[in-house]
Amino acid sequence: MKPGCLLAAASLSLSVSGVQMTVTNNPYQAVNWSQPLWCVAQHHDHPGMNESRTRAYDAAGYQALSAMYYSGVASLDYSWTERKWPVYPYLGYPSDAAFLATCANLKLFIPNAEEVGYDHVTSPFLTTYIAKWEPAYYPQYTAPQPWHYTNTQDCIDTIASYGGLPSLAHPWYGPAAYYVPLRHLRAVEIYNAYGPYQERHGGPTNLTARLLPCWDALLSTNSTRIWGIAVNDWYGPWNGDVQQSDPDIWDSGKIQVLLPEYSLTAYQAAYDRGAFFAVRDNRTTVPKGPLPLVQDILVNQQSITVHFAGTVRWVGNNGVEVAQGGTLDLQTLPAGLTYVRAELSAPGVVLYVQPFSLAPGSGPTMPQLAVLAAGPGQFAFQLQGQPGVRYYLQQSTNFSSWVTFSTNTLSGSTLNVTNASTGSAKFYRALWLP
Repeated sequence: MKPGCLLAAASLSLSVSGVQMTVTNNPYQAVNWSQPLWCVAQHHDHPGMNESRTRAYDAAGYQALSAMYYSGVASLDYSWTERKWPVYPYLGYPSDAAFLATCANLKLFIPNAEEVGYDHVTSPFLTTYIAKWEPAYYPQYTAPQPWHYTNTQDCIDTIASYGGLPSLAHPWYGPAAYYVPLRHLRAVEIYNAYGPYQERHGGPTNLTARLLPCWDALLSTNSTRIWGIAVNDWYGPWNGDVQQSDPDIWDSGKIQVLLPEYSLTAYQAAYDRGAFFAVRDNRTTVPKGPLPLVQDILVNQQSITVHFAGTVRWVGNNGVEVAQGGTLDLQTLPAGLTYVRAELSAPGVVLYVQPFSLAPGSGPTMPQLAVLAAGPGQFAFQLQGQPGVRYYLQQSTNFSSWVTFSTNTLSGSTLNVTNASTGSAKFYRALWLP
């Protein structure tokens, strides 16, 4: 057989048990896994405009920080009554960039606040002040203004109407069913360091246990594109007392966002897509140190594969485990799944992968590869598929390790590819890219 002429296309007909599912939304689709910027970020703590607390986050290795506090309730004397954005006037610097230039790690501030009028909701990326409608505190108005809200759902919708991405804070004040009626959430806290600290020191004992079930209930009932976040909430790197008494809880909630560049625009886009991991970091080292990294996540019509040096657990609707191991076979899943998410465990750390949306079916037309005539020193083939669909082209020397060398969206039903012949056997295949 001539070198390079054996072709393997992802078009095998397999007889398997279970239901074939298709990934209809991959939060990590746009990630360039060869060179992402791993941005460690905080979306709910209470540094306020305190420079010392802010610099503690810098020293702990964070690249992005929500400069936030309680906000939007005029009757609470500790609540902010303005949107404190940008940050620099409150820190006493000529610009945010001027302050960040003095930091070793921090690259970005995120506009944010904890809106505390009803059920608490955080408001990342919102730059407009909003507030609970309290008529006694707004005598100049006879009715709520557009920036006022009158209940939790109204708060969520008001955040969204002004460009924020509303996130449900610590949903542990009731069962998951209490929160399921809420609509238009973009994220929910699935780990909050306040919970385990209270549980350990005489507070309620069931706070943390309510968070993941709430996420799965929202995913199962409302939308499969509600992202899970982990946060510090009073127990961040600036809290020296907790660092001493409970180092495993100290600085234990954060997210890790995969960015193409350090800018607020790129950060918001990646967060909005779900291109990040929620991190529960219960290591006792001070500081915590670098996080374990995901090498990549590969999705095709047959499987989802997470390359990670640790254990991988796959969870579907209502929090039910559906598989274990780095590769999830999409051809053998239980009927009725609308999403699947992964939990990645390494010593002291759990990374929560954002959910992949699922639908029944095998996806677009399976690609085929056909050999074409080629000139001396060349090897040519034709990719045959469905117009408007993206396909990976991959090559291997051993049928085991595959390398993607091209990604193509077909404008027609075929694409001709010509490669130089290397003199050694290579195998080629095409895979649909959700």
